[in-house]
Amino acid sequence: NRRVMYLELKYEALREPPILTLIVGACCKDGIVIIGDKKLTNGRGGKPEYREKVFGEVAHVITAYSGTEFMFEFLQKRFAGEVAIYRDKSEKYTPENVVPKLSKLMELLHTLSLPDYSCDILVGLHHKKKLFWINNVGKAAEVEYIALGSGKNRADKFCKTLVFHETNMKEFAKRVYLVIKYLEVNFSELGVGVGTEEPTIKYLPYDKTDDRDASIDDLKEFKNYAIPIVEKLSREDEIIPTL
Repeated sequence: NRRVMYLELKYEALREPPILTLIVGACCKDGIVIIGDKKLTNGRGGKPEYREKVFGEVAHVITAYSGTEFMFEFLQKRFAGEVAIYRDKSEKYTPENVVPKLSKLMELLHTLSLPDYSCDILVGLHHKKKLFWINNVGKAAEVEYIALGSGKNRADKFCKTLVFHETNMKEFAKRVYLVIKYLEVNFSELGVGVGTEEPTIKYLPYDKTDDRDASIDDLKEFKNYAIPIVEKLSREDEIIPTL
């Protein structure tokens, strides 16, 4: 209930909130792709944590989260819990209602939480071939491309040059993989990174019914492409490599 939710959020607000640092999504010519780094930072130089930020709680739908860590964790667990609880009931989450239902949940959480604590959600829908951004107050907007988190401005410089309806999912994911590696090496203060892991990359092809993760071969190709470029770039470089 609202009282329990409020007390949980109030308790979490006493902690220094780690920040979810970068998620990026786009509607490409062959499907929707959402990519996330895995690093959480607390803003005080403490030891970072690495967690998933991109999920598939509902069939044919991809969700990704950016913002303060406890709000992400609270929201994602509540959403996943509701998906499980209502799976066989009339109130169940479906691709048709997931955006308005998540918007309503976000709006409720906003009324209960503190202003310094936030969370944004990306929702990729297979049946509509659309990508939605739900902001901190529960307002949903359709987007062709968006980057969220502390790495947003740098990611935009690398990605906004693409013509998304002419770019396939793999090409876009390759570019964002490069962005994450570049920011991890050259802009450590942004907190973007994956450590010894790989970014989470989920494809939602228009000609398939379910999402899929980037293959091991894809990740190997992206790494072989990105690392030599990152080694040549510095903080001052504004060169956008050609894919």
